[in-house]
Amino acid sequence: MSAQSQSSLPRVNTSFLPVLLKGHEGSITTVKYNQDGDFIFTAALDHTPTVWYADSGERLGTYGYHRGAVLDIDPSWDSKYVITAGADGSARLFTATTGEYIARMPHNGAVRAVAWGESNKLFATAADPFHSRERGCINIFDFPTEDMLEPAPAGQDPAPLHVPRPNS
Repeated sequence: MSAQSQSSLPRVNTSFLPVLLKGHEGSITTVKYNQDGDFIFTAALDHTPTVWYADSGERLGTYGYHRGAVLDIDPSWDSKYVITAGADGSARLFTATTGEYIARMPHNGAVRAVAWGESNKLFATAADPFHSRERGCINIFDFPTEDMLEPAPAGQDPAPLHVPRPNS
C-alpha cells in the first residue's frame, strides 16, 4: 500500500472505551441491537438468551426455557417481542421487557435463524433437519393474535404455536 492511499483511510477514534458484557458462560452465537439502539440482545451456547443496556453493558435480564444452545435472537421492530432460535428444535417467543415466555414453534431440527418482518406482523425461522435425508426449511409465520397467546403454567412450555403462513 502506498503512503498516498494510507493517508486517505479514515482515522478511528481510539478514545472510545468498549462496553464489556459479562454474563454468558458459553460462546456467543449472535449479537443484535434493537431498532432504537438502547438494548443489545445476545444468544449463546449456554442456553440463556440475554438483553443488556447498550450504554452501560449492564445485564437487564434473560429469557429462559431453552433446552440447548441458542443460535439466534431477534427483537421486534418496536422492541415489544423477542424471538429466539434453539438447537433444541424450537423457536420461542418472549415479551421483550418482562421476559414472559408466550409461544413455542416446534421444528423437525435445530432452528438456526430467526427474523422479524418490517411490519412486526410476520416472522421467519430457518431450521436444519435432525436427520440428514430431510431438507432444511424456512417457515414464515403470521404474528399470533392475543387470543392465540395463552399464558403457560409456571415452568412449563406454552402450547405449540402452529400458524405458518400459507404458501402464496
